[in-house]
Amino acid sequence: ILVAGVFLGWLFPAIFDGVPPEHYDTVRYLLPFMAINIWLAAVSTIYSSVLTAHSRFDIARGVDMFVLLVRTVSTFYVLELGWGLWGLAGSMVLANFVALIANRFSAGIIHPNLRSFPFLFSKLRMSELFGYGLFSFLYSSSVKIINQSDLIIVGAFISVASVREYSIGATLIYYSTPFITLINRTFFPSVQRKVASGEIGEVQDLFYKQLKISFCFGLLLYIGLVFYSEPFIKLWMYQDGFSMDSVKASAAVMSVLALSKLPSLYLAPCGTILAAMGYMRFTAIRSIVESVVNVILSLIFVVFLDY
Repeated sequence: ILVAGVFLGWLFPAIFDGVPPEHYDTVRYLLPFMAINIWLAAVSTIYSSVLTAHSRFDIARGVDMFVLLVRTVSTFYVLELGWGLWGLAGSMVLANFVALIANRFSAGIIHPNLRSFPFLFSKLRMSELFGYGLFSFLYSSSVKIINQSDLIIVGAFISVASVREYSIGATLIYYSTPFITLINRTFFPSVQRKVASGEIGEVQDLFYKQLKISFCFGLLLYIGLVFYSEPFIKLWMYQDGFSMDSVKASAAVMSVLALSKLPSLYLAPCGTILAAMGYMRFTAIRSIVESVVNVILSLIFVVFLDY
């Protein structure tokens, strides 16, 4: 990740030649700095998963809330000091460093035998990593492509100005998706234990519970966003430089994306069951196909049909 950050930082002027030259040095050093931030977050997540495996969501979410507080306070502080992009990046690194320490300390209490060093490499661990973890990574990457590729297509084939309207309409949808996903993640350790012990009836009951909770929250959320997208965005963003035409364009984006999320309320619990049963290869292939189809249809609708 760090090597990729350095590589992209130095290639940035060649890839994005429309950016003014005075920002080149900032990007060259900021991207590797953000790569360190990703590394901290990745290691912190490993320790957080220990808490999740023990169903200690109270501690895991408590740590998350504390980290959110640190990040919010530090963000306001650096903005007040006028530190700009470097200050924002620094506040993120500080928050993830705090998350790493807090999750490691908490995981060590819940699981006293937890060891961080030396690294315990073995054939069995590598087999697990590439047999399950690799496909899980491909699945997560495909989901990111599905969610984020449209912004690139908008900027490349419509206009850079349209990215603003699209991103404002999509932001609330993107923020709501992890909330729905969190419902199924909460059930995942219990489902995994029941699958391992062969209690298929219990697995089915947990599946139905996930469906009920997902639909209770998800239908209210997404249908609400469809009906109230325009008044909400008007209240939020209507100002000089963001006209009513922009409000309506963003509202249309929000409504369409909210409707597109309705099937996920059923599919997400299914994904939990498949992951618990070890079918990550199938899930990864399905998500890769979905991401490719998503990009192809986006290009067809935007470039060829001019929608």
